[in-house]
This record gives sequence, C-alpha cells and structure tokens, in this order.
Amino acid sequence: MSSVARITLHNVHLSYPIYSPSNRLLRNRLLSFLLPFRKHLDPAMKPIQALRGIDLMLYAGNDYALIGKNGAGKSTLLNILNGVYQPSAGTIQRCFQHCTLLTPHSSINRGLSGLELILLYGMLLGETHTTMKHKIDEIALFAELSDSIHRPLHTFSTGMITRLLFTISISLQQDILLIDEALGSGDLAFMHKAKQRLRALAAQVMVISTHDLDVAHQLCNRGIWLEDGTVIAQGDINEVLKAYTKKYNHRMPALQSEDE
Repeated sequence: MSSVARITLHNVHLSYPIYSPSNRLLRNRLLSFLLPFRKHLDPAMKPIQALRGIDLMLYAGNDYALIGKNGAGKSTLLNILNGVYQPSAGTIQRCFQHCTLLTPHSSINRGLSGLELILLYGMLLGETHTTMKHKIDEIALFAELSDSIHRPLHTFSTGMITRLLFTISISLQQDILLIDEALGSGDLAFMHKAKQRLRALAAQVMVISTHDLDVAHQLCNRGIWLEDGTVIAQGDINEVLKAYTKKYNHRMPALQSEDE
C-alpha cells in the first residue's frame, strides 16, 4: 500500500426517486418514456433522502462502529464509502487501493464448495488463482472450517459462510474493510481473532455496521450514530454509545479500560 488510507465526506447527500406500484406498470413506464412531460405531472414520483449532509473523516488506525435503527442509512453509507453509490450532492475523497464490502446479503452460488469460493472470491478481490491456491489451507484453518471446506455451501450455516468470506478478505492486503450487518454476537471470539489478523496484515480502517452494541464496543474505538440519514453523533465509541443508549434506554456495555 503506497499511501495512508482515508475517506473524507463533506456535506454528502444521496437521494433517489421512489415510484408508486402503479408507476411500475409497464404501460405507465412506456407512457413516461414516450411522453417525457408526463413524469413532471405525476405526484406519485417523489425523491427519497437516504443521506443528508454527511460530514465524516475516516482515518487509518481506527475501527469505526456504525450504529442506528433499521432504515437509518447505514448500508447506504457503506455503499457510498465503497464507491458503489455516488452522492447526489457534496464531495467525497477516497484514498485507498483495496476496499472490500462484506455483507450477508452477497449473492453467492450455494452450489459452489467452500474451496471454490476461496478461489473465486479471492480472484474477485484482485488476487491470482495461484496465490489463492496457496492460501486455501491457511484460510480454512483460520475460518475454523478445515473439516468442511470441500462441502457445498448449501450445507453451510450463515455464520460459517460469513467466517469464510471474512477470512478470505483479511487474508489479502486490504486498506479498508467494510462490514454490513455480518457479525453476530455468537461470533465475537472469532471476530477478536480476525481483528488481530487484520492489524498484522496492515489493514488500516475497518467500519462495522451492527445492531449489537457489545460488538461495537469491543471491536471499535470510534462510533458513528446515524438516524434518518443524518449523523447524530460521532467520536469516541464510549461517548457515542452513552448518547445512543440514553436515548433508547438500552443497556450500556461496560466501558473500555484505558489499556484495551
């Protein structure tokens, strides 16, 4: 990696139109195409503000927890960070070579074996077939799947697939790793082990979107609280979690000690 990874967002907005069910009919879509003025008269077409005025600076050496209720805009923000979406307004500066977005909703051919997934997913992330072949045993061992790696994925649990995808990602040189709702509290011990590997491989920034405040607290040192597409609070993870749990009357995880 030739430079220090960072992502900076300034006053970023993202909006997109939502159509009523009637507007999704082929007949009505054809009329809108043939009669362009018609869409300006259709009251059912409304822009949805997914993100509003986002200002963030994500720097190397930090792990960020992205928290908030369903529909707060967490997944949308991760897609902005990764470059999948481009903002409707505002500016974003991305400085990295390799960035991976890990989501449990990834489209995966469940007919593949775990071994085939290692090869294909690694090549998708930019590695060669030869390099990934040499990493198979290491990845299977770290993901705790050595006895299952030749089985088809449809016999894997969601947690097993998540561990495998995550391990493939951290087995490669990653500047930034984005994780969207892929962590369960049952995998916390595995995530601690994975975080140490991430640091050893010099991955510089990790952003985790999660509803599990214990995961957020134990794995991250910075917090970002989103609500209705707006950043409500950001900063030290303990301070952000204090504000969040106070508003929603959640249990506050035990505070991190200074040497954690």
